[in-house]
Amino acid sequence: MPANAPSAGYLSLQKALPVSDDELDISEVDIDEVVAERMTTLSMVVLPSTVEQVVAATAARVPLGELTKIVESDAELVASILRLASSPAFTGAAGEKVSLPYAIIRLGREGVRSVCLTASLAKVALSDGPLLVLRRRVWRECLASALTCQAAAQVRGLSSDDAYLAGLLHDFGKIAALTAVEVDHAHVPGLDDEAFWADVMERHHCDVGWIMTDRWLLPDAVQSVTARHHLPSDGDPLHEVVQLVDAVVARAAKQGWQITADEIATMEGVRSQDEAMAMRIGLARHPYFLTAIT
Repeated sequence: MPANAPSAGYLSLQKALPVSDDELDISEVDIDEVVAERMTTLSMVVLPSTVEQVVAATAARVPLGELTKIVESDAELVASILRLASSPAFTGAAGEKVSLPYAIIRLGREGVRSVCLTASLAKVALSDGPLLVLRRRVWRECLASALTCQAAAQVRGLSSDDAYLAGLLHDFGKIAALTAVEVDHAHVPGLDDEAFWADVMERHHCDVGWIMTDRWLLPDAVQSVTARHHLPSDGDPLHEVVQLVDAVVARAAKQGWQITADEIATMEGVRSQDEAMAMRIGLARHPYFLTAIT
């Protein structure tokens, strides 16, 4: 657990709420309590068992051969890894065919973990539901942040794997918070009120995200940034990268995902033209990830 994990104030919201989708009527309960209950029961985002094994194996730093055997047991994961490893996101050109062992070597242990988590979370983000449009928008920003953080980290000499995960997960709690209340299409309130749902996401995403990263045994640096990214960085280099990339991605999204390296170079916190170019290239990769990972 990171030293600066968020307080567990949500644990005080302990009313006996049903968590069965058939029993829960969102119109009759407070949304904050629904999210809090599902946080305490860890019932918002449950990883497939194979992905949990990959995450645990990565934390234990098992040999790549053992990791390959775990992945081989899940045909969907194999397909995701092969698609991504042969996509322009990694190769710079479409159409290259690779074997699973070669793909795992190319991605590396932490890269395989990132792909498996990304593929699993994509299913949550893009599942059917009344708030799909909002979840899809946040998911695109999550992927863009992951790749842009990774690019910036490489320039700054930081762990690119930690940066990818921090970029991907620091706002994924927004999607998880929406899924916590998206249990009955007929009773979810305010479907057309984006401001209402934006407020729900902002209130809960740091706590929700930290719980997920802690449960998944992700690096302490990733847990800390996920929990505290709206607070001052206090000199934490990964925290600084995530905050910078948040601003870059927000501007890019506002401009229809059209942004130049020169524009990025003028933004506060960017250290050099090389860093701006790296972030622009990282950002440009995210459409390929959207295609390859889903």
